[in-house]
Amino acid sequence: MRLPHWLQRLPTWPRPLPGGVRFAVVTADPRGWRWAARGRVHCVADAASVQADYFVFHAPGTTPRSDCLHALAAAIDRHPDAVFLFGDVIGRDGTVWHKPGWSPALLLAQPYAADLFAVHRDTLAGLEPTGAPDALAAYDLALRATTRGGRVVHIPQILATTPSSARLQPGHADASARTAAALGLLATVTPHPDAPVLRVAVRPRTRAAITVIVPTRDRLDLLGPCIDDVLGRRGGHDVRVLIIDNGSVDPATLAAFARWRETGVVDVLRDERPFDYAALMNAAVASASTPLVLLLNNDTRVRNADWLDQLAGWLELPDVDAVGAKLYQGDGTIQHAGVVLGIGGIAAHGHRGFAAGHAGYHGLLHSVRDVSAVTAACLLTRRDAWLRVGGMKPSLGIAYNDVDYCLELRSRGSRIVWTPLAELDHLEGASRGHDHSADERLERETRFLRGRWGAALTADPFYNPNLSLSHVDYRPR
Repeated sequence: MRLPHWLQRLPTWPRPLPGGVRFAVVTADPRGWRWAARGRVHCVADAASVQADYFVFHAPGTTPRSDCLHALAAAIDRHPDAVFLFGDVIGRDGTVWHKPGWSPALLLAQPYAADLFAVHRDTLAGLEPTGAPDALAAYDLALRATTRGGRVVHIPQILATTPSSARLQPGHADASARTAAALGLLATVTPHPDAPVLRVAVRPRTRAAITVIVPTRDRLDLLGPCIDDVLGRRGGHDVRVLIIDNGSVDPATLAAFARWRETGVVDVLRDERPFDYAALMNAAVASASTPLVLLLNNDTRVRNADWLDQLAGWLELPDVDAVGAKLYQGDGTIQHAGVVLGIGGIAAHGHRGFAAGHAGYHGLLHSVRDVSAVTAACLLTRRDAWLRVGGMKPSLGIAYNDVDYCLELRSRGSRIVWTPLAELDHLEGASRGHDHSADERLERETRFLRGRWGAALTADPFYNPNLSLSHVDYRPR
């Protein structure tokens, strides 16, 4: 068999690279997945009998760059416990895919780590690709390999050239659904109608009781529709609503409180201290008795009936402790699709201002994924996780308390997930407007956050370091 010209140029096993790591580069052939060693072509079924440390797979049509193995070897030298590695790619039309770091949720939504990847020989054992040697088989293998446990490493460097137009086969949804089920998710996976990604719709097996916590001070014009949405779109969940009344005086608001109390599922906690969001939320969560709590701004409106399922379903995963929603601004553009650390010096909402139906950077606006933080305008979390980390920090009464909370969870091994399938409108700032006296407080809180998290604020693992820290549209630096 004649090897592809690029494979002839690559230093393949048994010739070691820097650090001594040895690779077998696997390529697709009509007869199956094959690799070269000692001038001979082998099938993947022989993998267990050779001494290569890692097997490098690439989807058909993807061409590894000549420095691909050296980049992989350097990453393995830095992370000797890596069992799966992948990197960035460039399309033949010149479009670069500067990928996020390792996100198990994102791999369920799209084969972003499956165009070229390296798998440790021990992880590969018993996981030979199934089916025809095509992009679907590569995706299926990547899914099964990464669910075996161990460190997954992303290399923010272009390792390969790929076909310019991304396509999904019908079997991609099936492969994702099988993996979701193996992880413990009750998920329905279907192709997205407007982008080459997958819609991963989830729901919990058992709907745990949720306390929806809504802070307000009057503004019945905002609060009324918000509470009506929550009560009208419970979707079979045991929902209790806890309104935090931060000093309301409007008779109409107080009368509405009395009416809602009569439903038996709404309570009102009066707290007249000067507005301090962190303190209000800490007191509210402490008074709640349900396993789950949902922080919800009074200026939000729910768009879809199954929003609570789409949030709570991700908490079926024991390592996920907070889930955020897709929020739209008053003009219908994107307001929140996950928090990106480092933009503007601290953090910002990626894709902010994008049109409602836009797929975002390489489909990210349509893809469930891990993120560093989500906004507390709509944040579902476990009550015991909140209490375990001490809730929101008193030093962050207004700004960045949600970012800090999520970072604290992540520092303890938890994951934060953002889903595009829980959708709400958010009239950001409508309930309180701009308080100029808070500007000095904002500066204090910014200094506190920087002092607490330092370099972590400029190294978001889910935002590629080759992308801009001055803009939210995922443009290159």
